[in-house]
Amino acid sequence: MQIKTLLPKEHGSWFLFLVPLAVGLGVAGGVNARGGAFVIAALGVFLARQPLDVVLRAWRAGHTRADMPPALIWLIVCALLVAGAGAYLLLIARLWGLLPLGLAGAGLLALQLWAARARLARTLWSEVIGTAGLALAAAGAHYAATGAWTVTAPVLWLLMAVVGVGGVLYSRWRLRRRRLALRMAANGEGAIAAPPRVSVLTHYGGGLALALLLALFGWAPWAVTPLYLLLLLRVAWGTRPAARPDRTVLAIGLGEGIATIASGLWVVAAYRLG
Repeated sequence: MQIKTLLPKEHGSWFLFLVPLAVGLGVAGGVNARGGAFVIAALGVFLARQPLDVVLRAWRAGHTRADMPPALIWLIVCALLVAGAGAYLLLIARLWGLLPLGLAGAGLLALQLWAARARLARTLWSEVIGTAGLALAAAGAHYAATGAWTVTAPVLWLLMAVVGVGGVLYSRWRLRRRRLALRMAANGEGAIAAPPRVSVLTHYGGGLALALLLALFGWAPWAVTPLYLLLLLRVAWGTRPAARPDRTVLAIGLGEGIATIASGLWVVAAYRLG
């Protein structure tokens, strides 16, 4: 079976999915049977998007039909993973509170597939909604591992959504700056201009304010607030006019991936040690 019909094309989506998932489990205290089943179900939904997209393309004759058989096989595998793990979570563990989360995940999956068909998958709104949707894994993993909905679950979603969406905004800014620098270099221009950074700084400033508000109400530990201050300072430094453009797109992706992992580790440590 061709692995390309299974794995998502956006490599950064792995960070945006796995880190919130690990955060939810880490804050809950680790992996148990319920948490492990949720990981399997969530992974099945996450991996289903690419083969489903291939099947839809082939069905509409917009893609080679040779890719349909392996895509269908992968889709069946993903469906079996979701069905098996979901049956355990709902019928044995009695975690019926996962149903709204499952409906939200299915809706987001449908929206992403529609955006791909409409050639809107790379637009800002599509990436922001998709990233915020992947952060729901933090809430679902915490609920599954603990067996009860608490204020911590939606707060973890908020905290990780801020990190993920911020990474998307900052990555897009860095890509724009790189393209602008390459264009100016090709035209023989010496000075390197930078695109506006207001939206990026506003997002991280709002994230810091949100973290402070959550800590003030006692819904999150105070130890999470320095993280969002550091993220704001990182972006403010990285978007300064004198900053050099990134040489490669890989450097941008790796930088945001490392920042996402470090943020997840910080959030878990803040809850476990706070």
